[in-house]
Amino acid sequence: FYGVAGVCLFAIIFLALWTGFDRPRKNPSYDLTDSITENEETIVTVTYFCTSKHDVWHYIGVGWNFLLLVCATVMAFQMRGIRQEFNESQTLAILIYSHCIFAILRLIVVFLSSSVNGSILAFANSILLSVDTIGTIIIYFIPKFVALTNGNSNTTDKDTSIEP
Repeated sequence: FYGVAGVCLFAIIFLALWTGFDRPRKNPSYDLTDSITENEETIVTVTYFCTSKHDVWHYIGVGWNFLLLVCATVMAFQMRGIRQEFNESQTLAILIYSHCIFAILRLIVVFLSSSVNGSILAFANSILLSVDTIGTIIIYFIPKFVALTNGNSNTTDKDTSIEP
């Protein structure tokens, strides 16, 4: 439990430092439309998004994500030899692969931050994080629910108490 507490503490400190030193600010994004008013004026739409002054925070976040993926890979590798009813190394491997793909896509979004509209980048990042989360839930929990409904004895007969 100390490892989990350490990871949570690091995340809290990182987010506090990010907020304290580089507060998110509201940035406008102006888009010229093809619409013209009655007075022959072109309509400009404004979209607001939040961003920091420095991209280093995003790189640290993605780097931290990759470090956690490396730790999860080591854990999945070490788990492959335990009893089959407790072995989740295949599920962890699929989750690691999925998270790695989304982390690479998030890194690409960070690299594009200087050349693409900020509101589009915020939208892309939000979609990537949402799909990653939904995919994780599907990959991890749906097979467990299916096993429970099908009466899989490996899943339903597990005792939740720990006996010496």
